Amino acid sequence: MAGPHRLRGKEIIIEEASEIFPHFRTYAQCQNKALLFGSFTFLSMASGTYIAQELMKSKLPFGRKAFLLAPILIGSLSAYHVTQHNTRICQHMWLALEEKHTAITPASEKLSKPTEESPNEEK
Repeated sequence: MAGPHRLRGKEIIIEEASEIFPHFRTYAQCQNKALLFGSFTFLSMASGTYIAQELMKSKLPFGRKAFLLAPILIGSLSAYHVTQHNTRICQHMWLALEEKHTAITPASEKLSKPTEESPNEEK
């Protein structure tokens, strides 16, 4: 019974955040994809490493007890890297959508740019 209440609470939070930040839903969807992609990266890298170890088990210098250490380590590191990269892409996209600073127009340039020409300026 806690499920529907949690979903409504999540929707309320998203609605409140969307009022302040108009492109919050797009950012949340991008973050969701980034985290899912990281999870799939972990699964694929860990299973690929495990299969490769199985095929080469006679040539490996470590025993059967350490067999899961390498797949978990390689899967975790690669998933962390992929998730961090995709999260950074989502952050840049959100800043661009919210018209904040981006790689093209950094914050210092955006802040120093005059909004209107002053009438006393000579040409």
